[in-house]
Amino acid sequence: MLEDKKRSFIESVCRSLRGLDFGYFLTLDAITKDEILFESQIARLMHWLNVYCYGKNYKKNSKRLRIVGVTENGYRNNGLHMHLVLMHKNDTKRNVHEIDSFIRRKWYRLIGARGSIYGNLVDLQLIGNVNSRVGYMSKTFYQKAEDFNLLCF
Repeated sequence: MLEDKKRSFIESVCRSLRGLDFGYFLTLDAITKDEILFESQIARLMHWLNVYCYGKNYKKNSKRLRIVGVTENGYRNNGLHMHLVLMHKNDTKRNVHEIDSFIRRKWYRLIGARGSIYGNLVDLQLIGNVNSRVGYMSKTFYQKAEDFNLLCF
């Protein structure tokens, strides 16, 4: 029964990402334990990232990254972290290195983190297998369903 729910969840999220062939798997660690603040910081970063990747086309609502994320209680820093799948049609103005650098600069500044922006608060990887990444994101739901919070940006 639980496996059927998990499979259904993964298929549903993956269906919403169909037609998008390129993407990234992003993990962002927080220095706060305030989930509302953390999610608002993520939303702000995702808005900035869309503007960075698409410029005027994003502002005109014609293009955007499709983003799905899950907040989890972090093991590192004893705070929160979020796993995000960011998908697009290979139509952004930026490459993976530019996107990684942009996210690192903005995230460290946004949360007020000290230290090198090349630290471990940001981890951006090419998406690889979307089903596998979404399956990984869903692990919290099956450990503690009341803490599971799927977000779309």
